Amino acid sequence: MRKVATLNDASMAHALGEYLRGLGISNQVDPEEDSHSWAVWVHDDDQLDAARERAQFFREHPTDPSIRATLQNARAMREQQEREKKEFRGQPVDVRTQWHKESMRPMWMTQTLVGICMVVWVIDNFVPNGRNFTHYLYFSEYDYGGSLWNILLAVLSKKLTFSQAFSGNYWFVEIQRGQIWRLLTPIFMHASIGKGVGIIGIIHILFNMSWLRMLGPMIERRQGAWMLLAKVVVIGIASNLCQYVASGPRFLGFSGVIYGLFGYIWIFGRYNPDPDFYIDRSTVQLMVIWMFLGIFHMIPGMANMAHAGGLVAGMLWGYASSGRLRWKMRRMMR
Repeated sequence: MRKVATLNDASMAHALGEYLRGLGISNQVDPEEDSHSWAVWVHDDDQLDAARERAQFFREHPTDPSIRATLQNARAMREQQEREKKEFRGQPVDVRTQWHKESMRPMWMTQTLVGICMVVWVIDNFVPNGRNFTHYLYFSEYDYGGSLWNILLAVLSKKLTFSQAFSGNYWFVEIQRGQIWRLLTPIFMHASIGKGVGIIGIIHILFNMSWLRMLGPMIERRQGAWMLLAKVVVIGIASNLCQYVASGPRFLGFSGVIYGLFGYIWIFGRYNPDPDFYIDRSTVQLMVIWMFLGIFHMIPGMANMAHAGGLVAGMLWGYASSGRLRWKMRRMMR
């Protein structure tokens, strides 16, 4: 963002912001550090020259009829947007309607990710000797000492020396040998119906894929397929690392990424209001409650640290992408 004007009168500063918005120039008005003046900031640098020209005209001719007309139109549009936003946030989210809405708009990257998860699950459950393939997707095949945390505890209790623990024989074993795909691939695996969990294996993959079908297209439609893939890869690796540190290498599931995509949309949408890129309050409450049910072991078998790590990674990415952090840093540096 770039500053286009500083005014001593708050009402005039907000009027200038409204005038620029009426001309299609996105901006925001904030008090200066001395609290006696107000700055008008333009979001898009490409609009900076036009904004400065119109700001100068506004200050030199504040009563010009064209300015009054633009202000009236801008205020009418803002009031209409606020009414629509209030109505939208007051509506409950019907998951069946949302599923149908997204299914009518095919998003190829989302569908590809769903397809990979389904293929891996089918191979694991129904292809003879399919687990000879899927065991290459775990974070590690070896469970030396359990989690990385347990290895560190063994070092502290002097059951292992520091050099032994970090020699490459106890952590990231295959990854250190070049099998770097294991950093990500656990997200594509889901509970098997043949390991004593029965219907839970079906619920696990259907639950995660339903959330991916809802959240994935929101990002893909707005930012593109490759940005969705980038988020899945980065958040997937971050959530897997968190889970590995906490519980060891034998974990699986897309839910850490689901929490990351949820966190990204939630935070980004707070600073960039858009009815098509928005997480309603009831969904936020549901996701937070679900995560804490797992943390307090009211729902066993959940990858709690993957959920927490993915959520934090997604929220940080959403905040960094929202423009709010960049704006604050520019204000601090000027």
